[in-house]
Amino acid sequence: MQKEVPKNGELNKQEKRNIATAAKGGSFGFIGKLYVQGISLFFVFLITRTFGAEQYGLYRLAILIATITAAISLIGLDGGVKRYVAIARSEHNKSKLWGVIQLGTLVPLAIGLFLSLVLCLSAEMVAEHIFHKPELAPMLRLSSMAVPFLVLVSSLSDIAIGFKKMEYNVYSKDLAFNGFKLLFSLVVILLGFQIQYVLVAFIAAAAFSTGVSIFFFNKLFPLRELPSKAERQNKEILRYSFPLFLSLLLNQFGRNFEALVLGAYGILADVGIYSVILTLSNIGNMGFVALRSISNPIFAELHHQKNFDELRRYYQTINRWSVSFNIPIFLLIVIFPDNILQVFGDEFSAGTTGLIILALGTLFNASTGACGALLNMSGYSKMNFYNSVVYLMTTLALDFLLIPKYGLVGAALAGSLTYVIINSLMMIEVYILIKKILPFNLSIYKPLLAGLLAGVSAYYTKSIILSDLPILQLILIGSTMLLVYGGVLKLLRFSEEDRFIFKKIFKKR
Repeated sequence: MQKEVPKNGELNKQEKRNIATAAKGGSFGFIGKLYVQGISLFFVFLITRTFGAEQYGLYRLAILIATITAAISLIGLDGGVKRYVAIARSEHNKSKLWGVIQLGTLVPLAIGLFLSLVLCLSAEMVAEHIFHKPELAPMLRLSSMAVPFLVLVSSLSDIAIGFKKMEYNVYSKDLAFNGFKLLFSLVVILLGFQIQYVLVAFIAAAAFSTGVSIFFFNKLFPLRELPSKAERQNKEILRYSFPLFLSLLLNQFGRNFEALVLGAYGILADVGIYSVILTLSNIGNMGFVALRSISNPIFAELHHQKNFDELRRYYQTINRWSVSFNIPIFLLIVIFPDNILQVFGDEFSAGTTGLIILALGTLFNASTGACGALLNMSGYSKMNFYNSVVYLMTTLALDFLLIPKYGLVGAALAGSLTYVIINSLMMIEVYILIKKILPFNLSIYKPLLAGLLAGVSAYYTKSIILSDLPILQLILIGSTMLLVYGGVLKLLRFSEEDRFIFKKIFKKR
């Protein structure tokens, strides 16, 4: 069949379908991430104001170890499930699809149950000999109970993404989990319980989210209509997935390794402060993460069809969207770091420099990070395995070089520098391996120019307006800066892809 060729820069039908899918899935993903970030910031505000930086650091270490344990249990199958579910669906092969689902859920769950037990039994040793904090042991035993639930939620969410149903992922993994966690935590705080009971809220939220995930899975693949036979591709999927293991683990938790190293040096207050500034800087990743998730099956399909021209245009479009979203968040953090951190308490002002450094790293990651997903979905999972080894070695080298000497600032430097190094490497690999595809085209100047004008105006206004009322200053000048940014973008004229998306999102239904 002859492919439709776009004329005069117009989009063809398949490009419109893919961009519409990205717009719909990305908007659901973005709404979910916006909700998660809002809930997370409010949750962090409650915990830090109630328990302080050191107790929050203790809580974060326990949660981080449990979530990393859950990620290890997935053994890279989260990447394989997205790719092979998308391919099986495109072939309309229900037996093959059922085989992918079985492998992608049952194997990680079995590993998760085993590692949960290991973490529970080794909690005292980990707390005393690695982190030198005996009070961490009961927290680890509690958090280990969440591991199987986290594994199952992640597996079912990856299946939903493979079906291009980003909204199901948002409902279960984002809305249900975080909403229930906040509600239960509020009850714990109002009743005057200790920080350990906030962990109980986390476990209960993970269990509730698992139930919601199963409900939506049943809508995608009705349990009462399961095929009598599963067509298995276990060796092929594992061969593809296992090299992704380290890559996916680092993508999810790369920056959190700095928190682990800070904890290993026994600086729990710095763990708490670093976790707060990391949460703030990650706001800039919301658009990128949402777009990357829904783009995985689109990358896989376009590369499988060898449709490289459309792959290039789609890749450049989502990278531009990521930059456009991140720039105003980056400007708010860089221009108003003290104003933002005062919300969490005076002791968090120590994180000002680290927050700016992390924001720089987030901007670079959001601008270039889709290259890793493109490599994965194009079948170069082994290349990403080598990239992950470089990432891990760079992270560990920078962590142990910078954190002992510079503490919190060293942790932020290590995390951001690692992103710059690894993403630069992956951009070069995409260019060499996939038809010389570059992440940007000339239209990238529009968000950059808009950001420059909006940022300069806000920076000079800050020194003369409401300097003695930092929170009010942040709200008023920050809002004005966002309006200036959007106005300049509109004056520079949106591209055809952007106009098409706006019509899809805002059309009357």
